[in-house]
Amino acid sequence: MANTSLAVLFEKGIIESSKGNCQKAISYFELALEIDENINRIQIELAKCLYLTGDSKRAKEYFIKSLDYPNDIAVQQSILLYLQEISKKEPVVRWSASLVYDSNPTGSSDIDSININGIQYNVDSKPKASWGANLTHYTKSRPFKDLDYFVETVASAAYFDKHDNTQVSADMNIGKEIMITSSSLMTIKGLYNKTYYQGDHLLDSAGINANIYHQLDSGNTGVYGLTIKDFDYNESRSEYSGIDKRIQFGINTQPKDGISYFGEVSYATYAADRASDSNKTRGLQLNISKDLISALISLSEVEYDGVDETYSVVRDDTKRKVEFTIKPKTQFIDNINLNIVLGYSETDSNIASYTSNKSYIYFKKPL
Repeated sequence: MANTSLAVLFEKGIIESSKGNCQKAISYFELALEIDENINRIQIELAKCLYLTGDSKRAKEYFIKSLDYPNDIAVQQSILLYLQEISKKEPVVRWSASLVYDSNPTGSSDIDSININGIQYNVDSKPKASWGANLTHYTKSRPFKDLDYFVETVASAAYFDKHDNTQVSADMNIGKEIMITSSSLMTIKGLYNKTYYQGDHLLDSAGINANIYHQLDSGNTGVYGLTIKDFDYNESRSEYSGIDKRIQFGINTQPKDGISYFGEVSYATYAADRASDSNKTRGLQLNISKDLISALISLSEVEYDGVDETYSVVRDDTKRKVEFTIKPKTQFIDNINLNIVLGYSETDSNIASYTSNKSYIYFKKPL
């Protein structure tokens, strides 16, 4: 009976939408989804009607949901084009704030001993916990009437009590989405960042980022990316410039039993004008997410080509990180989302080993 009712509601919705009565069609599609919310065809038809009636926000939600299902190439291209049109018309404005607790921030350690050139030294060092807060404002818009480019701005301010320090950062990126084939979309953008630390100028960086999202025959999405940045770094003890390159490959699966997986392999090189800052990083990363909880597991290895200034030795690090994110299903205060992140990281090197436990509470408000 439920299946019959669903079929009737869907048919009525199609009839009304074909007549141009999208408002009536929406009510039929919504009733059908109340019976079974996982029917992709109904989600797509509802999204189209919502878009045509001007409710781009809800239309986008349903189009994105529909990408999680195996669609034929024509349907997939149609969805991507709708999403592209929505992103053109609707600027994105987002505020987010976070509180951070780190049991062992960079610069403090629970190291007992250090090995330098084969000699073991004892270290009287205790971990020092740090509290911090961060506020970020993000926008994405298309300010050029006749040009199909988007502009992103990111402004953030942070405070951490470890050294009683503050940091202010600003990014401005300009980019474009390009449909390469009927099943491939590329996003390319120029990157620019300026960072101040304790009121002093710390960092300038500029670069380019390109990502390709390709719908695979399996229904999964292949992600291929390249980022190159050139930067100038200044601090009290040194001034130098360098180039950072990162290549990543990944596959994002469609949700199976409500669970989504994203696996990534990355390789990065960093070369500065002082040898001690040259390194190569190779890493593996796996994200597993469900409605309420997600997990990040990563493993990376860093090889330093130069000499570590602090310990005067050549070193390499192996880093392991695990994070769990808990996300309430409901927006509980005036459309504000809450994420709680519990993290654990561990680093082994030929100098020393240390661990760190981090806890983040994120408050996010999309506008």
